[in-house]
Amino acid sequence: MLEAVKRELADAGQGVHAVLPLDLEDLESLPDKCAKAVAAFGRVDILVNNGGISTRALARDSSLDVDQRLMNINYMAQVAIAKGVLPGMIARKSGHIVNIASLAGKIGSNLRSAYCGSKFALLGFFDALRMEELDNNIHVTNICPGSVQTDVAKNALGANGEPIGASDGNIEAGVLVERAASLIVAAAWAQLDESWIAKHPELFFVYLMQYFPVIGRQIQRKKAKQLQEETLASIERNKKKQ
Repeated sequence: MLEAVKRELADAGQGVHAVLPLDLEDLESLPDKCAKAVAAFGRVDILVNNGGISTRALARDSSLDVDQRLMNINYMAQVAIAKGVLPGMIARKSGHIVNIASLAGKIGSNLRSAYCGSKFALLGFFDALRMEELDNNIHVTNICPGSVQTDVAKNALGANGEPIGASDGNIEAGVLVERAASLIVAAAWAQLDESWIAKHPELFFVYLMQYFPVIGRQIQRKKAKQLQEETLASIERNKKKQ
């Protein structure tokens, strides 16, 4: 798909383009990939960290390997790539890092314990990096989507570390991909520190947790089991449809 986009842009005479496949689990290979990206373009002005994987399993049922895998893909790989391009940005005193995190990095959510942990870590690291590099004019925008109509649930790992192979109702009712993409571009263009992208009532609940956390947690506790059962039930229904 990326090669097709590259050909389309080249045919339109729009700049220089390169496709550099990489494996976010292969942390040792990422510095070299960053070096190749710099070599291809001479500089990297904007980095968009958009790789990731989720879970649909309880922490007590999941092996530690699942937690480690998510931390490597969702957190360590993003940090490694940022460190790969950061020296050039600092030297030019100009750069922008955009991280596609998640509202699961703001609020813990059932069946996503490993995912939440990795996204909380991602937000914490890049919030700190933003402060450290203020004098170097390095901007950091953390995007926190809620449910978006992608294959994130279908590709999410179960307790055994294998993809569950079916979506869930929250994702199916989420924001359209095109709408999410346009809001991400707008947030990056405006150099926002953080942007939340979701539909109501999901978005409303995040605001509630942000500004009235005691009330939000009370509601969360009352709804936790119900939401967990609804998610698992919708996954099973989707599996039967396939």
